[in-house]
Amino acid sequence: MNFEMITCGYGMLEAPRVDRRGVLHFSDLYEGGVHRWSPDGHLDVVLRGRQHIGGIVLNEGGGLVVSGSTQPLAFWDGSSSETRVLLEEFDGTPVGYVNDIEADARGSVWGGTVNLALPSTTEAARAIVAGLVAAPHAVGPAPSIVFRADPDGTVEKLWEEGTIANGLAFSPDGQRLYQCDTLTGVYAFDITADRRLANRQFFGKVPEGGNNGLAVDVEGGVWVAAVGGGSIIRFGPDAVIDEVIDVPARGVMSLEFGGADGQDLFVVTSDNTVRPDQEGAVFRARSDIPGLPGHRSRYPS
Repeated sequence: MNFEMITCGYGMLEAPRVDRRGVLHFSDLYEGGVHRWSPDGHLDVVLRGRQHIGGIVLNEGGGLVVSGSTQPLAFWDGSSSETRVLLEEFDGTPVGYVNDIEADARGSVWGGTVNLALPSTTEAARAIVAGLVAAPHAVGPAPSIVFRADPDGTVEKLWEEGTIANGLAFSPDGQRLYQCDTLTGVYAFDITADRRLANRQFFGKVPEGGNNGLAVDVEGGVWVAAVGGGSIIRFGPDAVIDEVIDVPARGVMSLEFGGADGQDLFVVTSDNTVRPDQEGAVFRARSDIPGLPGHRSRYPS
């Protein structure tokens, strides 16, 4: 797979999301902001300065749902530029940090929390990424929560176990949720008829580095960004690794399928080996297998 670097010069990138026009949204965790890249090469910024956005969901009717720390889950109205907080606490206990998020077919947003102190700078975060290769358990465990937030304002805690909640995505039939735990691997949940989670099972883990962003293709393959490992790993639906794709970066943060045929693969990183002085970058390649089309949230503006 040949990767083309389409933009660079950022800090630590996360949360790639492609809209129906082919516009790629992505965040810079510590330098801040949601950035947008258009197929004609135009770049701009929305939510300028907002830090710690680990996940983005496109909203039906406009706007974005974004994760974070001071506002763990929030809706940004693109027409007014106003931000509305969707989640701050569970049963009176403040939520530490919401990381990756994903919408389901009903427009609800599913996500996971991270209950660790966040690094204060991009450089400190990069040091942790580098350490994931040599000592993946050096970051002490803390409980994380998987939740579902519905457009009517209901938020339900679904699971409380694990260390650092990361990428998540649904199976093609919508009956399973795959979720990365950065330190320990990828897990699969059954989704019950009442939209809860059951039967958490270990699915697999990247051979090197940590388990970060995640996407699913139309064949049910699970693609995982190996942060600190310099690659993307494709697991077949049977959980067997069938492809290891090298990326021109060590800090491979997340990935997203897009394009008219779903076969454009976008990868965001915290560094790169093409222009090392420009660090965080966005890469694009062509996949033989289309990605599974994503859903949008349905929060009212």
